[in-house]
Amino acid sequence: MPQNSPAHQACKLIGVMLVAMGSQCAVAQTNPSSLQPSLAPLDFNLVEEGLCADNTPGVTNTSVSQVELTTPSFWWIRDQIAAQPKFGSKLLDRWLACPSQGAAPQRADFIVNQQVWSLLDYLERYKLVHELGTAARDYDYNIRIFNRQGVLLAAYTCDFAGALVATATQKELTPRAQGSTSNSQGSTHSQLLTPNPQPTACALALDSSGKAGFRGRSTGIDGAFPRGGGTPQP
Repeated sequence: MPQNSPAHQACKLIGVMLVAMGSQCAVAQTNPSSLQPSLAPLDFNLVEEGLCADNTPGVTNTSVSQVELTTPSFWWIRDQIAAQPKFGSKLLDRWLACPSQGAAPQRADFIVNQQVWSLLDYLERYKLVHELGTAARDYDYNIRIFNRQGVLLAAYTCDFAGALVATATQKELTPRAQGSTSNSQGSTHSQLLTPNPQPTACALALDSSGKAGFRGRSTGIDGAFPRGGGTPQP
């Protein structure tokens, strides 16, 4: 397998993945360790223009609608992150959220200030990625985090399709339970009980190789998307 192929990069990503499950206790059908972030390179020019890969408009940090709710909405989580002294208001530079394109699921790419990112230790970075990832998960979006040079620093990837299939399968296999409740007049009526939706399996990928992950310097996730085709830069 060629050293610089997307498949090779994806295989190396698995070695640094940390499992992050949904809030429910049940285990989803997909093994989170098998989830891989998209290896599509970041086009910073398109991010600045607020355009997705097919030149359709995406949702950015400036896409605030005055007449309806803008989704996905990351402004609340942005403010929550900015209010934390270790992160501050300068960490998150911008983001671009794009709808599903072909086989690719919905994804939001966040750009961070490399100088501020480099001051964070591994656990602080993990906390940041987890907060952004779980916020995006509520909108059925995966996320990736880059610096302005296009180096992939972290990702939070979920199997939304698998969760839907698992839920549908469970509903087909589980008979609906017939229950009865009483109203204030003493009469009873039947109530159909359906299974809860399956939790979504997610994986958090973050550079943890060597001492860099703990000192606060990062060279990207095991060499994904180096600048200029060479070695990733800090």
